[in-house]
Amino acid sequence: MVEREETKNWDCHRALVKVAVERERQIMSHMMKEVEDSLGDILFHLRDTERWKNAENVVKELQFEREYLIRIIQRLMQFQKTIVTSLHHSTQHLIHCMDDKFETDTELIDVSSEPEER
Repeated sequence: MVEREETKNWDCHRALVKVAVERERQIMSHMMKEVEDSLGDILFHLRDTERWKNAENVVKELQFEREYLIRIIQRLMQFQKTIVTSLHHSTQHLIHCMDDKFETDTELIDVSSEPEER
């Protein structure tokens, strides 16, 4: 009887892990799509030779591209923070579901502390 209950608990934990991993995969896929789209836009504008012929336009275009890159980088930094926070919360939830104990082969993983900020 104990064996069945233990197996059932592990099946439940596996299901929780599977759902958490799938959610994080979707977030990462969304982030990668955003990065690809943003970099594609930048490359398109940089390859457009008509925009770069006039010296006055070059200065304006460089300023525009600079501002665009700043926005993209800030958005990607937010994505990164969101992903790390989401992973942290998912891990905490999974640990809580497993009676506050999550063991790998030999070490205990402690995720109770907040992730470090740079």
